[in-house]
Amino acid sequence: MDLEIASIRDETPQIKAFELRSSDGQDLPPFTAGAHIDVTVALPDGNTDIRSYSLAGDPGDSSRYEIAVLHLADGKGGSAFMHSQLKEGHTLVCSDPVNAFPLSDEAHHHVLIAGGIGITPLRAMAYELRSRGAEFEIHYAAHAEEYMAYGKQLDQLAGDRLHTYFSQTVRPNRMDLSQVLGSPQSGRHAYICGPNRLIQAAMETARRLDWPQDAVHVESFGARSETTDQELEVELRLSEMTVRVKPGTTILDALIEAGAFVSYNCKRGECSTCQTRVLEGEPIHRDVCLSDTQRIEEQLMCTCISWSNTPRLVLDA
Repeated sequence: MDLEIASIRDETPQIKAFELRSSDGQDLPPFTAGAHIDVTVALPDGNTDIRSYSLAGDPGDSSRYEIAVLHLADGKGGSAFMHSQLKEGHTLVCSDPVNAFPLSDEAHHHVLIAGGIGITPLRAMAYELRSRGAEFEIHYAAHAEEYMAYGKQLDQLAGDRLHTYFSQTVRPNRMDLSQVLGSPQSGRHAYICGPNRLIQAAMETARRLDWPQDAVHVESFGARSETTDQELEVELRLSEMTVRVKPGTTILDALIEAGAFVSYNCKRGECSTCQTRVLEGEPIHRDVCLSDTQRIEEQLMCTCISWSNTPRLVLDA
Protein backbone atom coordinates (compact mmCIF):
# COMPACT_ATOMS: atom_id res chain seq x y z
CA MET A 1 0.00 0.00 0.00
CA ASP A 2 1.04 3.61 -0.56
CA LEU A 3 1.41 5.62 2.64
CA GLU A 4 2.00 9.36 2.78
CA ILE A 5 4.52 10.85 5.18
CA ALA A 6 2.42 13.20 7.30
CA SER A 7 5.28 14.36 9.52
CA ILE A 8 8.95 13.77 10.28
CA ARG A 9 10.58 14.72 13.55
CA ASP A 10 13.95 14.22 15.21
CA GLU A 11 13.70 11.95 18.25
CA THR A 12 17.47 11.91 18.86
CA PRO A 13 20.49 13.08 16.85
CA GLN A 14 20.44 9.69 15.03
CA ILE A 15 16.74 8.72 15.10
CA LYS A 16 13.90 10.19 13.06
CA ALA A 17 10.23 9.36 13.63
CA PHE A 18 7.88 9.16 10.63
CA GLU A 19 4.11 9.48 10.87
CA LEU A 20 2.45 7.64 7.98
CA ARG A 21 -1.15 8.02 6.83
CA SER A 22 -3.24 6.63 4.01
CA SER A 23 -2.99 8.70 0.84
CA ASP A 24 -6.80 8.71 0.54
CA GLY A 25 -7.48 9.51 4.19
CA GLN A 26 -8.96 6.10 4.98
CA ASP A 27 -8.23 4.11 8.13
CA LEU A 28 -5.18 1.85 7.95
CA PRO A 29 -5.19 -1.93 8.43
CA PRO A 30 -5.24 -2.70 12.16
CA PHE A 31 -2.15 -3.95 13.95
CA THR A 32 -1.24 -5.43 17.30
CA ALA A 33 1.66 -4.37 19.50
CA GLY A 34 4.98 -5.81 18.33
CA ALA A 35 4.06 -5.67 14.63
CA HIS A 36 6.22 -4.25 11.85
CA ILE A 37 5.77 -3.10 8.27
CA ASP A 38 8.12 -3.61 5.33
CA VAL A 39 9.12 -0.40 3.54
CA THR A 40 10.64 -0.14 0.05
CA VAL A 41 13.81 1.97 0.12
CA ALA A 42 16.11 3.24 -2.62
CA LEU A 43 19.80 2.35 -2.35
CA PRO A 44 22.81 4.36 -3.56
CA ASP A 45 23.42 1.97 -6.48
CA GLY A 46 19.96 2.70 -7.88
CA ASN A 47 18.38 -0.57 -6.75
CA THR A 48 15.54 -0.87 -4.28
CA ASP A 49 15.34 -3.09 -1.22
CA ILE A 50 13.06 -3.82 1.72
CA ARG A 51 13.55 -2.64 5.28
CA SER A 52 11.39 -3.74 8.22
CA TYR A 53 10.38 -1.14 10.80
CA SER A 54 8.46 -1.79 14.00
CA LEU A 55 5.26 0.14 14.53
CA ALA A 56 5.79 2.38 17.54
CA GLY A 57 2.38 4.05 17.79
CA ASP A 58 -0.86 3.26 19.59
CA PRO A 59 -2.47 0.08 18.18
CA GLY A 60 -5.83 1.62 19.05
CA ASP A 61 -5.30 4.48 16.57
CA SER A 62 -6.15 3.26 13.06
CA SER A 63 -5.63 6.67 11.44
CA ARG A 64 -1.84 6.46 11.30
CA TYR A 65 1.28 4.37 11.71
CA GLU A 66 4.48 5.57 13.32
CA ILE A 67 7.96 4.18 12.70
CA ALA A 68 11.36 5.33 13.91
CA VAL A 69 14.57 4.91 11.94
CA LEU A 70 18.13 4.87 13.28
CA HIS A 71 20.66 6.30 10.83
CA LEU A 72 23.49 3.81 10.34
CA ALA A 73 26.51 5.63 8.95
CA ASP A 74 28.10 2.32 7.92
CA GLY A 75 24.87 0.73 6.71
CA LYS A 76 23.92 -0.30 3.18
CA GLY A 77 21.96 2.87 2.44
CA GLY A 78 18.41 2.16 3.60
CA SER A 79 18.54 4.33 6.69
CA ALA A 80 20.42 7.06 4.79
CA PHE A 81 17.56 7.11 2.27
CA MET A 82 14.99 7.42 5.04
CA HIS A 83 16.93 10.20 6.76
CA SER A 84 18.15 12.30 3.84
CA GLN A 85 15.87 11.70 0.86
CA LEU A 86 12.39 11.77 2.33
CA LYS A 87 10.26 14.83 3.05
CA GLU A 88 6.78 15.38 4.42
CA GLY A 89 4.27 14.67 1.68
CA HIS A 90 6.40 11.96 0.04
CA THR A 91 4.87 8.53 -0.46
CA LEU A 92 6.29 5.20 0.70
CA VAL A 93 5.36 1.74 -0.57
CA CYS A 94 4.65 -0.37 2.52
CA SER A 95 3.33 -3.80 3.39
CA ASP A 96 0.43 -4.58 5.68
CA PRO A 97 1.46 -5.07 9.32
CA VAL A 98 2.97 -8.42 10.29
CA ASN A 99 3.55 -9.49 13.89
CA ALA A 100 6.35 -11.90 14.79
CA PHE A 101 6.81 -10.37 18.26
CA PRO A 102 3.35 -10.38 19.89
CA LEU A 103 2.36 -9.98 23.51
CA SER A 104 1.67 -13.30 25.17
CA ASP A 105 -1.92 -14.12 26.06
CA GLU A 106 -0.57 -16.29 28.89
CA ALA A 107 1.18 -13.43 30.72
CA HIS A 108 -0.28 -11.31 33.48
CA HIS A 109 2.86 -9.23 34.10
CA HIS A 110 5.03 -7.94 31.26
CA VAL A 111 8.70 -6.88 31.59
CA LEU A 112 9.68 -4.75 28.58
CA ILE A 113 13.46 -4.42 28.05
CA ALA A 114 14.80 -2.10 25.35
CA GLY A 115 18.14 -0.88 24.12
CA GLY A 116 18.36 2.16 21.84
CA ILE A 117 16.08 1.96 18.79
CA GLY A 118 14.66 -1.28 20.24
CA ILE A 119 12.16 0.82 22.17
CA THR A 120 9.89 1.11 19.10
CA PRO A 121 7.82 -2.10 19.40
CA LEU A 122 7.87 -1.87 23.19
CA ARG A 123 6.30 1.60 23.04
CA ALA A 124 3.38 0.08 21.12
CA MET A 125 3.22 -2.69 23.74
CA ALA A 126 3.03 -0.10 26.51
CA TYR A 127 0.08 1.57 24.77
CA GLU A 128 -1.74 -1.74 24.42
CA LEU A 129 -1.00 -2.92 27.95
CA ARG A 130 -2.13 0.37 29.44
CA SER A 131 -5.40 0.16 27.51
CA ARG A 132 -5.91 -3.36 28.87
CA GLY A 133 -5.16 -2.30 32.42
CA ALA A 134 -2.40 -4.94 32.48
CA GLU A 135 0.66 -4.94 34.72
CA PHE A 136 3.88 -3.93 32.97
CA GLU A 137 7.23 -2.23 33.47
CA ILE A 138 9.70 -0.73 30.98
CA HIS A 139 13.48 -0.90 31.30
CA TYR A 140 15.18 1.28 28.69
CA ALA A 141 18.95 1.59 28.16
CA ALA A 142 20.62 4.30 26.06
CA HIS A 143 23.97 6.06 25.90
CA ALA A 144 22.54 9.20 27.52
CA GLU A 145 19.20 10.94 27.95
CA GLU A 146 19.51 12.82 24.64
CA TYR A 147 19.82 9.47 22.84
CA MET A 148 16.62 8.09 24.35
CA ALA A 149 13.84 8.11 21.73
CA TYR A 150 10.32 8.88 22.96
CA GLY A 151 11.61 9.83 26.39
CA LYS A 152 8.90 12.36 27.34
CA GLN A 153 6.11 10.31 25.76
CA LEU A 154 7.22 7.18 27.63
CA ASP A 155 7.26 9.07 30.90
CA GLN A 156 3.67 10.18 30.29
CA LEU A 157 2.67 6.71 29.10
CA ALA A 158 4.28 4.61 31.83
CA GLY A 159 5.00 6.96 34.73
CA ASP A 160 6.86 5.23 37.53
CA ARG A 161 6.78 1.98 35.55
CA LEU A 162 9.54 3.44 33.33
CA HIS A 163 13.14 2.77 34.41
CA THR A 164 15.97 4.32 32.40
CA TYR A 165 19.67 3.44 32.27
CA PHE A 166 22.49 5.51 30.76
CA SER A 167 25.94 4.11 30.03
CA GLN A 168 27.84 7.20 28.87
CA THR A 169 27.15 9.83 31.51
CA VAL A 170 29.20 11.29 34.34
CA ARG A 171 27.55 8.81 36.69
CA PRO A 172 26.52 5.81 34.59
CA ASN A 173 23.72 3.58 35.83
CA ARG A 174 23.86 0.42 33.76
CA MET A 175 21.01 -2.04 33.57
CA ASP A 176 21.46 -5.05 35.86
CA LEU A 177 19.64 -7.77 33.93
CA SER A 178 19.67 -10.15 36.88
CA GLN A 179 17.81 -7.58 38.95
CA VAL A 180 15.47 -6.56 36.14
CA LEU A 181 14.47 -10.14 35.32
CA GLY A 182 14.57 -11.56 38.83
CA SER A 183 13.42 -15.07 39.65
CA PRO A 184 10.92 -16.61 37.25
CA GLN A 185 7.29 -16.40 38.27
CA SER A 186 4.24 -17.97 36.72
CA GLY A 187 2.62 -15.53 34.29
CA ARG A 188 5.61 -13.18 34.20
CA HIS A 189 6.99 -12.69 30.68
CA ALA A 190 9.92 -10.67 29.34
CA TYR A 191 10.16 -8.94 25.94
CA ILE A 192 13.60 -7.82 24.77
CA CYS A 193 14.38 -5.70 21.73
CA GLY A 194 17.57 -3.89 20.78
CA PRO A 195 21.19 -4.60 19.90
CA ASN A 196 22.21 -8.23 19.60
CA ARG A 197 24.56 -7.95 22.57
CA LEU A 198 21.66 -6.88 24.83
CA ILE A 199 19.49 -9.73 23.61
CA GLN A 200 22.24 -12.31 24.05
CA ALA A 201 22.99 -11.03 27.55
CA ALA A 202 19.32 -11.04 28.52
CA MET A 203 18.76 -14.56 27.16
CA GLU A 204 21.86 -15.84 28.94
CA THR A 205 20.72 -14.21 32.18
CA ALA A 206 17.22 -15.66 31.81
CA ARG A 207 18.67 -19.15 31.28
CA ARG A 208 20.90 -18.77 34.32
CA LEU A 209 17.89 -17.72 36.40
CA ASP A 210 15.88 -20.71 35.08
CA TRP A 211 13.29 -18.70 33.22
CA PRO A 212 11.07 -20.91 31.01
CA GLN A 213 12.10 -20.49 27.37
CA ASP A 214 8.52 -19.68 26.31
CA ALA A 215 8.39 -16.75 28.78
CA VAL A 216 11.23 -14.86 27.05
CA HIS A 217 10.38 -13.11 23.78
CA VAL A 218 12.95 -11.34 21.62
CA GLU A 219 13.19 -9.24 18.50
CA SER A 220 16.50 -8.06 17.14
CA PHE A 221 17.49 -5.70 14.36
CA GLY A 222 20.23 -8.03 13.21
CA ALA A 223 23.91 -8.10 14.04
CA ARG A 224 26.29 -6.37 11.68
CA SER A 225 29.83 -7.50 10.94
CA GLU A 226 32.31 -6.86 13.71
CA THR A 227 35.53 -4.96 13.06
CA THR A 228 37.45 -8.08 14.10
CA ASP A 229 35.74 -10.30 11.51
CA GLN A 230 38.15 -11.81 8.99
CA GLU A 231 37.52 -12.99 5.45
CA LEU A 232 36.01 -16.44 5.55
CA GLU A 233 36.01 -19.51 3.30
CA VAL A 234 32.80 -21.54 3.38
CA GLU A 235 32.63 -25.01 1.82
CA LEU A 236 29.22 -26.50 1.09
CA ARG A 237 29.86 -30.25 1.31
CA LEU A 238 26.65 -31.46 -0.38
CA SER A 239 26.65 -28.76 -3.05
CA GLU A 240 30.34 -29.31 -3.74
CA MET A 241 31.14 -25.60 -3.87
CA THR A 242 33.33 -23.16 -1.95
CA VAL A 243 32.49 -19.49 -1.41
CA ARG A 244 34.66 -16.64 -0.13
CA VAL A 245 32.80 -14.35 2.30
CA LYS A 246 34.14 -10.89 3.06
CA PRO A 247 33.35 -8.91 6.24
CA GLY A 248 30.50 -6.50 5.61
CA THR A 249 28.34 -9.12 3.96
CA THR A 250 26.78 -12.26 5.48
CA ILE A 251 27.43 -15.91 4.83
CA LEU A 252 23.84 -16.30 3.63
CA ASP A 253 24.03 -13.39 1.16
CA ALA A 254 27.34 -14.70 -0.20
CA LEU A 255 25.83 -18.14 -0.71
CA ILE A 256 22.80 -16.68 -2.47
CA GLU A 257 25.02 -14.59 -4.75
CA ALA A 258 27.07 -17.67 -5.59
CA GLY A 259 23.94 -19.51 -6.68
CA ALA A 260 23.71 -21.94 -3.76
CA PHE A 261 20.31 -23.40 -2.94
CA VAL A 262 19.55 -22.14 0.57
CA SER A 263 16.42 -21.54 2.64
CA TYR A 264 15.90 -18.30 4.54
CA ASN A 265 13.28 -15.89 5.80
CA CYS A 266 13.96 -13.13 8.33
CA LYS A 267 17.71 -12.64 7.70
CA ARG A 268 17.97 -11.40 11.30
CA GLY A 269 18.77 -14.57 13.23
CA GLU A 270 15.26 -14.88 14.63
CA CYS A 271 13.43 -17.57 12.65
CA SER A 272 16.08 -20.35 12.23
CA THR A 273 14.96 -21.03 8.65
CA CYS A 274 18.57 -20.78 7.41
CA GLN A 275 20.00 -23.04 10.12
CA THR A 276 22.75 -25.31 8.80
CA ARG A 277 24.82 -28.05 10.42
CA VAL A 278 28.51 -27.24 10.83
CA LEU A 279 30.81 -30.11 9.86
CA GLU A 280 34.12 -28.33 10.42
CA GLY A 281 35.08 -24.99 11.97
CA GLU A 282 34.02 -22.95 14.99
CA PRO A 283 31.03 -20.66 14.43
CA ILE A 284 30.42 -17.38 16.25
CA HIS A 285 26.72 -17.48 17.09
CA ARG A 286 24.90 -14.14 16.75
CA ASP A 287 21.36 -15.46 16.35
CA VAL A 288 18.65 -15.17 18.98
CA CYS A 289 16.71 -18.31 18.06
CA LEU A 290 18.92 -21.39 18.48
CA SER A 291 19.10 -23.15 21.83
CA ASP A 292 22.32 -24.27 23.49
CA THR A 293 21.43 -27.85 22.53
CA GLN A 294 21.06 -26.88 18.88
CA ARG A 295 24.33 -24.97 18.89
CA ILE A 296 26.50 -27.39 20.87
CA GLU A 297 25.06 -30.87 20.43
CA GLU A 298 23.44 -30.52 17.01
CA GLN A 299 26.19 -28.20 15.71
CA LEU A 300 23.74 -25.83 14.00
CA MET A 301 24.33 -22.20 13.04
CA CYS A 302 22.28 -19.47 11.35
CA THR A 303 24.10 -18.39 8.21
CA CYS A 304 22.15 -15.14 7.95
CA ILE A 305 23.87 -13.52 10.89
CA SER A 306 26.61 -15.66 12.44
CA TRP A 307 30.32 -15.76 11.57
CA SER A 308 33.33 -17.93 12.40
CA ASN A 309 36.29 -18.00 14.77
CA THR A 310 38.14 -20.11 12.21
CA PRO A 311 39.09 -18.97 8.69
CA ARG A 312 37.15 -21.88 7.18
CA LEU A 313 33.76 -23.45 7.74
CA VAL A 314 32.41 -26.64 6.21
CA LEU A 315 28.61 -26.77 6.14
CA ASP A 316 26.28 -29.69 5.55
CA ALA A 317 24.56 -27.95 2.65
